[in-house]
Amino acid sequence: MFSKLAALLVLVPFIVFAAPVEERAAAIDTGTHCGQWDTITVTPYTLYLDQWGLSNASSGSDCATLVSLSGTTLSWKTTWNWVGGNGVKSYTNINLNNGINKKLSAISSIPSTWNWSQSSSGSIVANVAYDLFTSNTSGGSAVNEIMIWLANFNAGPISATYNSAGQPVPVVSNLSLAGRTWNLYQGSNGANNVFSFLPTSGTVTSFNGDINVFLKYLTANRGVSTSQFLTTLQAGTEATSGSATLTTHVHSFTRTTSASLIIFKSKKRMSKESEAKPAASAPATGEEPTFSIQPHPAKTNDPADLAPEQTGGLASNPNDAVFHARDPHVPSAQVMAGLEQPLSREELHKRQEELNKSS
Repeated sequence: MFSKLAALLVLVPFIVFAAPVEERAAAIDTGTHCGQWDTITVTPYTLYLDQWGLSNASSGSDCATLVSLSGTTLSWKTTWNWVGGNGVKSYTNINLNNGINKKLSAISSIPSTWNWSQSSSGSIVANVAYDLFTSNTSGGSAVNEIMIWLANFNAGPISATYNSAGQPVPVVSNLSLAGRTWNLYQGSNGANNVFSFLPTSGTVTSFNGDINVFLKYLTANRGVSTSQFLTTLQAGTEATSGSATLTTHVHSFTRTTSASLIIFKSKKRMSKESEAKPAASAPATGEEPTFSIQPHPAKTNDPADLAPEQTGGLASNPNDAVFHARDPHVPSAQVMAGLEQPLSREELHKRQEELNKSS
């Protein structure tokens, strides 16, 4: 017994002080998933197919695949094809599971990199966008939806005002944030106040910036309270019509010494020992920043929002009138039963998950 214990004690120093093992790609589900509410969870993310507008399409499908995961750097792709109906059919996205439900005032930065490419057949109506939600309480009902569009393919943001040509009118133009210039649109989806940042020109296929600067702008200039909580952080594509394949790499949020992928402000003075450590948020020169992108929830199940009267502009093809109807995000008829007021997509998903567990 003593000899075995001695052998273990001898090994301990080598275990503790051994050089770090090179990070390996995690084993993940790389199968193709096409179900309306299919999800694939791979820490720290969940891939949502989220075909919430499926019933409005005359035909079509949406499939998604996780390609690889190394640390918090995720690669995935989605192929979709939708015909008929107005409004968004699906929002296939990657959702961040860790480090959320914190007050906006506590968030120091959310560095993120998103490199993606898309192939399409013919004219499409879609976007590629980050989608965030805030609430007055941790895990509570969504109050604000914040979208950061990287691409706009004949679609249009929710807006309170449209011009005579049916185009949304920004509330602020030519904002300089995250190294680019944006127009900000504001409106309501029936359940949430919606802020949408769109590039003033072109498509951003490679984004490298701090998502938190958009939140800071809203708290400083548009009445969003710093006491609200960031409850959802997603990145994906809202697809309305056409056919396309989006391949994306979610380059996880900057690593920190904690489990969180979001960098929070310190509530206590750092010790001298911790102050001596290099800042985790400062990648070495030449390194690709490790950070991420994430997902989308909330709109409304208000029957009035199912009507396609909210026009987001006309596509280049005059036969392709684009309607950005306020999103209902309705998981199932069972979840809808008995609802007396609009719920956010986040809340509807929770009810759907509870229903799935009980069935």
